[in-house]
Amino acid sequence: MEAHEAILNCTRLMAREKLDYRDVTLEGISKGAGVAKTTIYRWWSQKVELMREACLLGRVPCPNTGSLKGDLEELVRLEIEVQTSVASRPVIAGLLADLIARSETPGFNEPCPYQAERYAILTEIFDNATARGEWAGNLDLEATYETLFSMIFYRYIGLKKTFDDKQIAHFANRILQEADLNK
Repeated sequence: MEAHEAILNCTRLMAREKLDYRDVTLEGISKGAGVAKTTIYRWWSQKVELMREACLLGRVPCPNTGSLKGDLEELVRLEIEVQTSVASRPVIAGLLADLIARSETPGFNEPCPYQAERYAILTEIFDNATARGEWAGNLDLEATYETLFSMIFYRYIGLKKTFDDKQIAHFANRILQEADLNK
């Protein structure tokens, strides 16, 4: 597993140093990690998968503040950090380009690992809230995730605005509103 970690670490480093997704190459990663390019393909079939795992996956723990609203606010804070970090910005831009290019690929409608990870976090948050008696009902994971991701993405990328505690609380309330629509 040393090679696996070396590849992920080198990918993260390159993502922070390069300003463009296209500048992060598998050749550069293999050289920087001290592994053959074929070693990279042992775990990832495409650069987009490697970049996603290195820079986006496993970066957000499931919040457990003791309240549904607190958990959602913390999730929004953590997701903002991921989506707006120096390493993630070029990755997200590149991932979007790859996603658009591959959107017509058969079988491509499955959630990517990033989405699946966020779905699991949202499920756990709402399961914890159910156990505490704060929530009862069905949860449309896709709609709830879309609300979380799109609000942050649009505000930061589309409007070039930052986030404060008031905005974070507003986003958490919007996620709750979306969830309430599907009770």
